[in-house]
Amino acid sequence: MFQRFRAAMSALALVCAAAVATIAAVPTFWQVSTESEFLKGEVENLSIDSYGRLTLGPAATALYESNAPFLWTLVTAPDGTVYAGSGNEGQVFRITPDGKSSVFFDSEELEVHAIALAPGGGLFVATSPDGKVYKLDAAGKATPFFDPADRYIWSLVVDRAGNVFAATGDKGVIYKITPDGKGAPFYQTKATHAISLALDAQGRLLAGTESPGRVFQIDASGKPFVLLDSSYNEIHQIRVDPNGVIYAAAIRGRNAGGSSPAADQPTDTSTTTPIPSVSTEITAIAIVDSAPVSGGSGGSTSPPPRGPGAGAIFRILPDGSSDMIWESREDTPYDVAFETGGGLLVATGNKGKIYRLAGDPFQPTLMTRANAEQVTTLGTGRDGRVVFATSNPGKIFRLSTERAGRGTYTSDVRDATTVAAWGVLKWQAPRRQGRESSSRRVPAIPERLMKPGAIGAPPTRRPKAARSPVPARATCSGGPCSTAPAPRRRC
Repeated sequence: MFQRFRAAMSALALVCAAAVATIAAVPTFWQVSTESEFLKGEVENLSIDSYGRLTLGPAATALYESNAPFLWTLVTAPDGTVYAGSGNEGQVFRITPDGKSSVFFDSEELEVHAIALAPGGGLFVATSPDGKVYKLDAAGKATPFFDPADRYIWSLVVDRAGNVFAATGDKGVIYKITPDGKGAPFYQTKATHAISLALDAQGRLLAGTESPGRVFQIDASGKPFVLLDSSYNEIHQIRVDPNGVIYAAAIRGRNAGGSSPAADQPTDTSTTTPIPSVSTEITAIAIVDSAPVSGGSGGSTSPPPRGPGAGAIFRILPDGSSDMIWESREDTPYDVAFETGGGLLVATGNKGKIYRLAGDPFQPTLMTRANAEQVTTLGTGRDGRVVFATSNPGKIFRLSTERAGRGTYTSDVRDATTVAAWGVLKWQAPRRQGRESSSRRVPAIPERLMKPGAIGAPPTRRPKAARSPVPARATCSGGPCSTAPAPRRRC
């Protein structure tokens, strides 16, 4: 999808010398070199592959920043206009190809979880709770189209004949609505919620449910066949690729109280004490440290892992066989999209990551990270580029086919659990022949910002040799970057 940067920072190692008044200092090593180790940190405009290599990732350009905290769904019209459904005001936003944005529809309900393109132009829009399906014309004028008794309408899909199917909760009923707006139950899933809908290559309805998390294939007469009975609580999204292969995003389930499955609670970071961490920045020609920590309350800690089985992606082949191709303990998958080269993109939360699965077998690469907590939905623009919506905050981005000009990586916090000082910071990366590299010291993190007992925190009576952590900066010109080891320092 984008031209990858072959040069990569492949390992980061730190030497920490623990200084204790009554015990001789013993050096210990902290190494960050594998994919799982790098994923514990924070990245911006960087990709991390399964071999633990950092490369410049694709740039994400903001198309629209709404006042809504959640953007649940989006569709792209044939003319390139993007429509996005939001909460908690129940609005549909319209973003034209020239970048102009407006509120296209403002419903009386709180949430818009589903939008589908109407045959001949216009939109079908489903609202919740206690909502309706509206039909909107090209000017945004809304007409009530279908009003079921169900509390939630989670998904819409339109078949070749113009019939609209609506997945609802909390009784798990799927409705079939004819082009004239007459609807009736099409299939009772016997689940709490019918969450996701799609059409397979033969035009048969596919439905994903919650409690339990299953994928059904339903023929024209309403007869079901279970394609997947997962161990997860919810099938949040179903997508079908051009070859007829079905992909299902499975998650652990919704929050208590019946809130939307994607409405994960944001992490409160307003009262966390700033703690120093190791930072490295990658530009098109350089690897440097990130900006020094400044005063204030801007520090944060990573949210706790969601535990085993936060989510998974299942693949269902045309012959009915299925397998799990990706699983994460921390990242919850909300949507999938397809690349022209055969790769699969996975939108996740709670750190706004988009993964790319490619190869045989599939190998994951962290493709990019949005400046939001959840990437809730993926789409494809008229030009073939990926468009995605986020929640917390609600934004719309377009993913570039070109790599970003610069990117940053910040490691997770390493607490030595005792008084300690950093020794040597080293990293490894290929170097282009004939280019120079250099390294130099940069300002240390101020001691007043250090939490007692954390990395680099000074003791009550500071040993003469103890030093604050000092990152190193390395710069290359003209292409892939490598660095000489940072100058060694005595602890």
